[in-house]
Amino acid sequence: MMIFCVLFPDNSNLHFMIQKDGLGGCGISTMGFANLWAAAKGTCGVKGGKYFFEVKVESNVEVDLEEEEHPHALRVGWSVEGSDLGLGEDRYSYGYGGTGKVATNKKFKVYGEPYGPGDFIACFVVSRGGGLLIECL
Repeated sequence: MMIFCVLFPDNSNLHFMIQKDGLGGCGISTMGFANLWAAAKGTCGVKGGKYFFEVKVESNVEVDLEEEEHPHALRVGWSVEGSDLGLGEDRYSYGYGGTGKVATNKKFKVYGEPYGPGDFIACFVVSRGGGLLIECL
């Protein structure tokens, strides 16, 4: 059975602009907003089984952050319903970043290749034996 999910405006930061069809979005990057993470969650959750979604990085948003090593950071991944919108910032979320690192509970480790415009990122979650297997490629 295929479940169709989109980005959910009621579970996003106010400075994250979601497209009308819910299939894309980006953070506002003008003035002070360039210094803020912007995020959105999907419209459906999972309760066991196998799930997958894919993200295409279309482009980088223009920002004026010359001193920032990674001014175009992006994270994709999984989180529980009540977790913080910042993927990888609490123990109930897992985020794979454009820097090639994964994060959970504010702990980062080298995971894969850095990614950016033109790349597709696939995220999987599999429930098995009371635990979860999470992968992003």
